Amino acid sequence: MRSNSISDHDGDTRGRFLGDVAIRFLGQAVNALKGLIFLPLIARSFGESSYGIWTQISLTVVLLQPLLTLRLESALVRYLAGASAGIERRRALSSVNFVTWTSGMIVLFLAWALKEGLSLILFGSRSLAEFAVPLGLLLVAQATLSVSVAAFRAMGRLKRCTVIQVASSLGSIIVVAIAVQVFGASLHQAVIAWAISTGVASLVARGLLTRGSGAWSVRVHRGTARRFLRYSLPLIPTVAAAWIIEYSDRYFLVHLLGLGDAGVYTGAYRLAQIMRMLMTPLVFVLLPTILRLRQRGKSSLAQSLTRDAHSAYLLVACGIAPLLIVWGPQVLVSLASESFRVSQSLLALVVIGELFLSLRTLYTQLLFLSERTLAVMLVVGGTAMMNIAANLLLIPVLGLLGAALATAFSYATQWLIMRSLVQDRDTLSVPFPLLARALAGGGLVYVLLSMTESLGTGGAILGIACAALVYFGVIGSSKTARSLLRRMFATPSH
Repeated sequence: MRSNSISDHDGDTRGRFLGDVAIRFLGQAVNALKGLIFLPLIARSFGESSYGIWTQISLTVVLLQPLLTLRLESALVRYLAGASAGIERRRALSSVNFVTWTSGMIVLFLAWALKEGLSLILFGSRSLAEFAVPLGLLLVAQATLSVSVAAFRAMGRLKRCTVIQVASSLGSIIVVAIAVQVFGASLHQAVIAWAISTGVASLVARGLLTRGSGAWSVRVHRGTARRFLRYSLPLIPTVAAAWIIEYSDRYFLVHLLGLGDAGVYTGAYRLAQIMRMLMTPLVFVLLPTILRLRQRGKSSLAQSLTRDAHSAYLLVACGIAPLLIVWGPQVLVSLASESFRVSQSLLALVVIGELFLSLRTLYTQLLFLSERTLAVMLVVGGTAMMNIAANLLLIPVLGLLGAALATAFSYATQWLIMRSLVQDRDTLSVPFPLLARALAGGGLVYVLLSMTESLGTGGAILGIACAALVYFGVIGSSKTARSLLRRMFATPSH
């Protein structure tokens, strides 16, 4: 039987873990806010088709960044999280810099030389070739920033890491807003402003790295490079396949339905990414924490933290999901325009997909810790091919609903397979009574919100307040849930 008592060391570890998660959640919230602010800023200033262009640029950066860095930032976190030797860190950063900056120069040249072809692939038209070079600049800046963030993460400097990312997000919002609203910049100029602000953030991040860390050094150290590449290279096809599932539906929508529909669909996903925002800080902090605990012989505590984080996410997600489904359509209209109104059915599929994606992200990191990168690659690659076929079949028939259905089904399949691959399945176990209460509470929340949806602002506030009380009442009546909360907010016993 698992004891509920908390030792001094375990309580300190849990306290630090929860504090780091809270800090990362703040950073994640600001990043999500950036996407929600860009939605009305771009859509109202330039229209839904222009917002489609903006989102295509953003998604392409997400796709190509891992290819530019060869996923070496993941190797930085994997191998340097517990390292204490400064020379090892210098060699690692120096080698990663060489790859990132060499690839960056190649990317900028290709963006200039192949701009018309890229425009046709990304936007379905050669007339938008002017966006190719700004996209390349944004990609290089974002890749450089991601390496710096990974270095801070490996060193355990999560607060500084979060401050940098928050400053980068806020800087992008401010710079783009001033360019568009004050100076009347075009969409092309707004993208350039975005790239410049990200570039400045990446330079500042490099300057903040500890002196002697190799932050500015560019040199390949063969032994370090070989070890890192053995870990990172198998991740590239995995990331590419994951991108296919997560973002390729937008490209299918661009070519099958148009930029406007792709923009509306992306707006729905921007809202539903709150589900992912709840998991991302947990995974971000959990990975280096597990590595440090294992090195100190605290494997049981690492398993306990993982299990509790998994259960806590499901409790919170089941309460948030109905709110997004019921009120999401009206929120999108308020942020952008009536043309962004979507059905609750679409949002429900998008939210369910984001839920399975979040769980799959945790399982993926656990498999990476055991260096089962090949297994992850095969699972993600197989479901990516399935996703392409589903998009081609469903989008012409069901439109946006077909894209959401294809993506949700792909994530659910990944979740099921990866859960079976995790070696310590007890780490992912959720007590059935707790899960049943969370689902029942979520159902009650949906009913209450639906009943008060048409009662105006006052009715909406009342409905949300009542729904929250009902959900917390249902969950709080569970002894298992109370025990989970005691562990998550544990203080050392003396």
